[in-house]
Amino acid sequence: MKSILSKEVVGTFIDAVYAIAVTILALEVPGEFKGKFAIGSFGEMLVEYVLSFLILFALWIQHRRINGLNGDSVGSAVIWVNCLVLLLVCLVPRATTLVFDYGGDVTLVQLEGSLNHGAGWTLSEFVDFFYITLVLAADLGLLVLIGKISRKSTDDETIRIRCSKITVTVLTVGVLLLSLLIPVENRYFLLLMPLSLMFERGLTDLIFRKNQA
Repeated sequence: MKSILSKEVVGTFIDAVYAIAVTILALEVPGEFKGKFAIGSFGEMLVEYVLSFLILFALWIQHRRINGLNGDSVGSAVIWVNCLVLLLVCLVPRATTLVFDYGGDVTLVQLEGSLNHGAGWTLSEFVDFFYITLVLAADLGLLVLIGKISRKSTDDETIRIRCSKITVTVLTVGVLLLSLLIPVENRYFLLLMPLSLMFERGLTDLIFRKNQA
């Protein structure tokens, strides 16, 4: 497939989109408070901000690492996959706000029951499902991206990064399923998601050591 853009240009655009998303996230933190001050509400707002920031930061690190693999240019298919991932990334701050404002302790049983009875989902069910679908879609988009960029590569470092991405995706799916299987406020499980980035390299190295043993 004919190359149409350099990876440097694509990387610059990726950085810009994430920077804007983080800036918008910070601007959503109120600069003044009116009425009775509630420490609990302020603390919840800070947790919401930190969670969104860490998720964006984790996605950015993975995105840039993947973009730097194999060659100096990319074709149209890779450009469009990048476009889709960034489209989803820009929704993360707003989706996180919705989860904290309207989310609940929605479970798979509740979602299935609402569908089977044709009653329609409640706002909490819709918001939680939307958030989970959004984050999972962004993560899977990065998995597709690394597949397109590095599917023919046999370089050890590329294989390690690919293995790391698969590890993170599995951990992400596990956390999202856990948030729907256990009847606890779903948003608290979301705090586990950014942690997957912290352990991905260690887990990947452990897998490689076992394979080489």
